[in-house]
Amino acid sequence: MHAPAFAQEAETASSNVFELGQINVVAPNATEYWQTSGQAISESTISSDEMYTFDRNRLDDALTLVPGVTTSTGGARNEPSVSVRGFNLWQVPLYIDGVRVYLPYDNRLDIGRFITPDLSEVQVQKGYVSILNGPGGMGGAINLVTRKPSKEFEAELRSGVELGNTGAYSSFNAMGSVGTRQEKYYLQASGAVVDSDGWFLPQGFTVLNPAAEDGGRRDYSDSQDWRANVKVGFTPNETDEYALNYTAQQGEKGNPYDVYNRVRTLNGWVGTSPYNQGRNWTWPEWNYQSLYFLSKTAVGDKSYVNTRFYYTEFDNTLAAYDNSAFLTQGTRGFNSYYNDDSLGADLEVVHEIHPQDTIKAALTYRRDTHQSRNENTPGIGTSVWDPAYEQSEAVMSFGVENTFHVTRNFDFVSGVSYNHRNLIQADDYARLNSNAYQFFSHELTTDDFIDWQFAGIYRYGEDAQLNASVSSRGRFPTLFERFSTRFGTNIANPDLQAERATNYEIGWTQTFARQLTLHASVYYSQVTNLIQSVDTDDWSASNGTWITQYQNVGSSDNYGFEFSAEWKATDTLVLGGNYTYLQINISSPIPDIQPLGTPEHYAFLYAKWKAMEKLTLIPSVEISSSRWTNPSVGAVSYVETDGFVLANLSAEYQLQPGTTFSAGMRNIFDTEYETQYLFPQAGRSYFVNARMVF
Repeated sequence: MHAPAFAQEAETASSNVFELGQINVVAPNATEYWQTSGQAISESTISSDEMYTFDRNRLDDALTLVPGVTTSTGGARNEPSVSVRGFNLWQVPLYIDGVRVYLPYDNRLDIGRFITPDLSEVQVQKGYVSILNGPGGMGGAINLVTRKPSKEFEAELRSGVELGNTGAYSSFNAMGSVGTRQEKYYLQASGAVVDSDGWFLPQGFTVLNPAAEDGGRRDYSDSQDWRANVKVGFTPNETDEYALNYTAQQGEKGNPYDVYNRVRTLNGWVGTSPYNQGRNWTWPEWNYQSLYFLSKTAVGDKSYVNTRFYYTEFDNTLAAYDNSAFLTQGTRGFNSYYNDDSLGADLEVVHEIHPQDTIKAALTYRRDTHQSRNENTPGIGTSVWDPAYEQSEAVMSFGVENTFHVTRNFDFVSGVSYNHRNLIQADDYARLNSNAYQFFSHELTTDDFIDWQFAGIYRYGEDAQLNASVSSRGRFPTLFERFSTRFGTNIANPDLQAERATNYEIGWTQTFARQLTLHASVYYSQVTNLIQSVDTDDWSASNGTWITQYQNVGSSDNYGFEFSAEWKATDTLVLGGNYTYLQINISSPIPDIQPLGTPEHYAFLYAKWKAMEKLTLIPSVEISSSRWTNPSVGAVSYVETDGFVLANLSAEYQLQPGTTFSAGMRNIFDTEYETQYLFPQAGRSYFVNARMVF
């Protein structure tokens, strides 16, 4: 199921999907039982065309097109958060071409650093994620799929600019892709860049603390990101494929303050709030690269073997400064360096036992290593380095999935997997005084759990399907949750156990007369062993707070439904949209705890009107109810932000086949709104894009 959005009907590169990079490959009809990489029960796909049409150049922005998914932007780290039916990115793995993007220490993925113009599609699985994809798919999965050429020669160029509500320059984006498909091989190269000087607040923004934010261009909201992908593929026959891929991306970003609390300036604290903003941070380095080999090999007429080997590196630098001038690091400043890497392999075997029964088995292994070091008061000739330390763990999973074709139109899918984690190295240190440290190793432990799932899929027509599923999946806690002391305010918990979610879903999809497509799903998720940070009986006098610890103390019930529709009303008009209802009830020892970043109601509506032969107008509306947020500073634990309605408009003009110009507005009425408390979002913006496909 695609996210309900359409692009101009022109020749595009949207067919250039790299199938080996998908986390599932659905057979085009029920007789092709060699389908690999697990069943897709509840999936939405965002195409390259859709992301271009709605000017969604970053992953967090693109995900708002998908029913059941919401994003919230802001907070102390300027990292967008994602909710997939109430599950966050710790519970919803992120992949590039099926290769897990995982930060071994805390997995605090900044999805704002992942840009979209060079992708072929984004897959979003919700609730049911096949156990063949490996451990961690507790609440869903997100996969970024790169491009693969489909012609002897093809190329695409894109470029665009965004302006703020004053007409001043905001950001620039560009993408280039070139590829060739020959009889027995293919070559593909692509690159994309999104460079922003910062976005603009609504013109009616009320200034609360000029030192934190004085209106206009949002202070410290600048960012620069680029990504490149190179692919070499070998196709010796009609069934086999081998591809060597390299992906690299680099980014850097600023970190806006909340707009109210006091800021440390060159002249001391400024602001009327009783609370201080303690973070003068930037990220001068957020770099990721991956080298991976993917293959699919037929063994006889009834079996396939698929492999995936990969090595990834992540280098991250957090720079903290003395004050809001961001010039010196001599008194309170530091640089924090992360150097992480992962080495892994996946092996999948698919065998048709007989025409009604297909079995698939997958073995996955990944070893993650985290290295960290802090440089205190750098750049003044007296820098002090904290000791370097390393932590490493290995995760293995073995799963089996069986698809039994009860009839030509009804499939019953069952799967089970065993997941094991081995802590290999867990170095740490305690500061005795300014010049002395005590090194130690945390207890080296092992953890394991079993996942299982069942699903029934009934195709009662050419374009009609019912499905029902139950899936019970776990998630290992991160090294951060187990061992971080959070600057002396947290107690390590090496025995922290895995969380678990049991997801139930009933879904329906049908297309009527090839003009109206409807989809609906009802779901319920029961989460147990929920990991939460809770207060202990210890008090930290130096920090003025209770000492916390991550513990398995909570549970939650997530339930709701999704509905999407797409109607070709006339030859020139298409109407569509989606609506999500989500309710989350959390049981926890934390007083008055609330689910974060998950509006109860969310909708995205659009129309596509072909006003002239070459001109298409595409209005859209985003509607969100209120959501709970967790302020970064202050005495209040939870604040509910107001709901909002955003109106957008884009126009696409097809100059000639393969050449399209688009222009439009986001947030037409310059609405002031927040998805994180005290972190207002962008006002009206204008964009102009050009696209040429050869």
